[in-house]
Amino acid sequence: MAAEGRWFVGRGVRSRDTTAYIEVLAERSAEGSYSLLANPRKVFPKTGEVELRGIAAAATKPGDWFLFQVGPNDRRGGTAAKAIHPQGLTRYCDLSHIGSLEAIRPLLVELGLARSEGTWTIRLDAKTVANMTLARGVDGLVRAQGKDLAQVPLFEFNEEAILTIPTEGGDTKLYNISANATNIGRIDWSSDANYVRRIVQALPEAAEGSMLASLSHWLKRYSDDMHARLSVLGTSDVGAAYNVLRAKSLASRLAEERRVLQDYFDAVRTDPDVKSLIKRAIDEFVAREREVLLVRAQTELEQEISRERAQRQAELTRAMENLKAEMEAILAEHISLREREIDAALREREHRGIRAIDEALARRKAELESEIKELEDRGTSLAAELADADARSQALKTSIDKMVFEEQQALERIDRLEKAETALEATPRGGHASPICPVSPSVPSLARRGTSVNAQALAAAVESCPLLSETGKAVMIRFLAAMLAGEAPILHGPQVDDFLEIAAALVSSGRSARIEADPTIISFDDLWIRPGAMTGTPLRSAAAAAVSANPMTTLGIIGRADQSGLRFWYPDLVSRARRGEIPRRLLLCVALEDPNSEEAMAAPVRACSFEISSVIADGAALTAPVLLGGGVRGICNEFDPGEPPEDLSGAVGFLGVAAAGLGVADAKRLARICIEASAFIGDRQLSNLAADIAAMMRNPRPPGSEASSGLKIVK
Repeated sequence: MAAEGRWFVGRGVRSRDTTAYIEVLAERSAEGSYSLLANPRKVFPKTGEVELRGIAAAATKPGDWFLFQVGPNDRRGGTAAKAIHPQGLTRYCDLSHIGSLEAIRPLLVELGLARSEGTWTIRLDAKTVANMTLARGVDGLVRAQGKDLAQVPLFEFNEEAILTIPTEGGDTKLYNISANATNIGRIDWSSDANYVRRIVQALPEAAEGSMLASLSHWLKRYSDDMHARLSVLGTSDVGAAYNVLRAKSLASRLAEERRVLQDYFDAVRTDPDVKSLIKRAIDEFVAREREVLLVRAQTELEQEISRERAQRQAELTRAMENLKAEMEAILAEHISLREREIDAALREREHRGIRAIDEALARRKAELESEIKELEDRGTSLAAELADADARSQALKTSIDKMVFEEQQALERIDRLEKAETALEATPRGGHASPICPVSPSVPSLARRGTSVNAQALAAAVESCPLLSETGKAVMIRFLAAMLAGEAPILHGPQVDDFLEIAAALVSSGRSARIEADPTIISFDDLWIRPGAMTGTPLRSAAAAAVSANPMTTLGIIGRADQSGLRFWYPDLVSRARRGEIPRRLLLCVALEDPNSEEAMAAPVRACSFEISSVIADGAALTAPVLLGGGVRGICNEFDPGEPPEDLSGAVGFLGVAAAGLGVADAKRLARICIEASAFIGDRQLSNLAADIAAMMRNPRPPGSEASSGLKIVK
């Protein structure tokens, strides 16, 4: 708390058991002066009070002054702060100007002072102060009373112990007698009778019958003994010196009064009239004094009751004011807390209502949009059905004319096939002739061709293809780039056949040349010429068509490759494809039936691998017959890949730091893939693709070891 470490002065207002409450009035500055707190309740919230607990609190009375520091209060329901390191303060009065202790004693003990009652520190001379309790008498003055007057403690005066506290009624002077104050003796300020009684009790040879005659002698002897002790000890005890002087003075007075009284008593002792007068006077005095004492006692009782009533009324008023302030503060806090709770509840209820309305509106809007979409889809479907019916009708009208033409073309095709078969059989196995040498294509020259598209148009067709999911579109672009770069990518997964069907429609007008591998396919040549039969495979025919006078693009598929000697023929296939020995319009890929098979896991070279899953769009089965069925609305593109790139330096800008840590061969492969992919995707996607491929090249894995719908580099 902010008040910690500072010194404050306060006055006790009430106490309960071992807890006292101190009203904070002033604060000590760094220079040692004291100033009145303008608003104690701001420093000490609610009441401007602090708690004092412990032994000091049990002895605290209203009006007692304290010097203290403060700390946080851990008592539940108490004030915000508690007093720590408390030092009791007393009211201060300077009577050193009177001159002597003998002159000061009657003023404090008999005559009285116009001061407030309580514990006071009285300055007696330049070097001495006394600490005593002053009580108010019936005349309104305060006097030193009680048995403690026989042992009034004396302390050495300390100018720095005086505190001047500004209050509303003027400056109040207080004195701080600390625990280490120097005690210089004690003084006996009891009444003369009590004083003499103690002296007599201290003389063992005193006898009751001779007490009056010997009293002055004993007092003189007592003072001589005290003076002898002081002379032997050489002490400067002020109280002891005062006791010697007082004993001598009383002895002298008693000696003189004794002689006068003795003469008087001797004269009147035998006079009967005197005896009668004395008796009557005594009776009258007793009667008169009884009435006076009764009136005085009644007056004193009424005054005491009035003072007590006024004091209790003042204390009750202060307590009620403090209680009122506390209750007002607590009530204000509760009202503020309740208002905040109500405001929060209203805001929460308002937010819930707004959210409920927004959610209801959103649901209704979604329902209406869904109904509108269903109606639009239905209209589109009906329009498509009408268009398809018109197209079928037109096709039927022209079918008879085509049949005649197709019959003629079939005869010509048979003739070309016979010539191609003869040429293939004439090529010896194991000779120097290439197994994929140009031959007449087995595909008729008038086979169905789609719209010729370049890389940009193909990328747009892939992006707009409704059969592919977003993942499928990204995989398709990477798949095409890998085939163009001569990587002969390996495909595996549950949607490979559907994916390849869509790829054929996008790039080769739906055509594909597929061979199903078996254990007889061991070498690269076995992919093009059937072992044993020595007949050409569909891949050989597709290669011939790719380099014919009217070249056609064909998707070449080697299915169930894991059932063959993949580890033997695949490295040669990829090596030749990367060197450009495979026709560019023959786009080759490999499909696995079991990617975790022994043959697939034993592939000795790094290869591009795609796991084909989650690539087909939801509902594709409903639109596939229309888009892949060969109708006028179907997908039918003839991709023209153009010439292969000769300069790979353009890939440097895409590679960046991706190629760091790669070998020369892998860096070249990465550059070729990026150059081919740059025709399909933008620079940002290309940089991400380069980073993915480079990371996979640095950490190769088998095809089935980690599921992925993107490019993987496997060992």
